[in-house]
Amino acid sequence: MIEVELFTANHIIRGLVETSGERLNDILNDQRQSNVLLEDVRMVRLLNIGNVQPARIFKVSVGKSAILFTRPIART
Repeated sequence: MIEVELFTANHIIRGLVETSGERLNDILNDQRQSNVLLEDVRMVRLLNIGNVQPARIFKVSVGKSAILFTRPIART
């Protein structure tokens, strides 16, 4: 599993994605799946950044078509 941040038009979604040894880029470009499943999620609306704490959600399925930008989070 890797930690990622997904940016949509309205939200920043941070959570863990099961890669099964694949690169994140391969998962996002896999046309057989139209969604990305994230676990241990923290999500906040872009308009609320800094004003409210991110919502904590167990699992979220995000449609790939809604994703504008993705970045892996390096673990230290």
